[in-house]
Amino acid sequence: MTLTTLALNTASLTESVALLKDGFCVAEKSWRGNSDESELLLPAITSVLQEAESSFSGLDRILVVEGPGPFSAVRIGVTVAMTLSFSLNIPIVSIETPALWAARLPQSPEKQLFLMHAGRRYVAHAIAEGASEESLILPVAELIEKLTAEYGKGQRIELYGDLLPEVEAHLIELLPNSWRWRTQKELLSFGTTLSGLPERLIKAHEGPIVEPRYLRPPNITPAKNV
Repeated sequence: MTLTTLALNTASLTESVALLKDGFCVAEKSWRGNSDESELLLPAITSVLQEAESSFSGLDRILVVEGPGPFSAVRIGVTVAMTLSFSLNIPIVSIETPALWAARLPQSPEKQLFLMHAGRRYVAHAIAEGASEESLILPVAELIEKLTAEYGKGQRIELYGDLLPEVEAHLIELLPNSWRWRTQKELLSFGTTLSGLPERLIKAHEGPIVEPRYLRPPNITPAKNV
């Protein structure tokens, strides 16, 4: 029996939807997010299903990237995933953003550090949940200074992730000579990554409930007394 999985990622600047059958990606769509998940996510899902000549009734499970990531984007992606899981009465599983991106990177003997957009000109060195290290969220120059102090300028380091073009360009200018930034073109696509993803990286959940993880708490303006 074929296992058909609909996978959603709104936890990165590059957002994606993919359809997998027995672990192989059969359709995929990616776009650059711009706080428009509520407008683009459902049409992207429909487009991927049509491309694969599939339907919602043919799905066996939902996979969602739980974060960490931007508050609104992650919240919308996880909410859509849970809604589909509940309405279709199928299981939901999840994966953390750092684990997904690490799987997108070709194997290398060098130390590899994952960076992601954290709002405006801030960059996050995001760490998987439960790791001994802590995630850092700093302006790009301060982050590179802190990472350089920790790992040393002479060590060979590969950095990768999803940043705004102007932030990525600034980061590359700041890197020590022995450090290298891996461009998006060097990484596997979302669907291809999921095709080879070890099951140990995928989290199962009781019922259609996934706890989203955010890089920052939401900015909620207190109500004013009238």
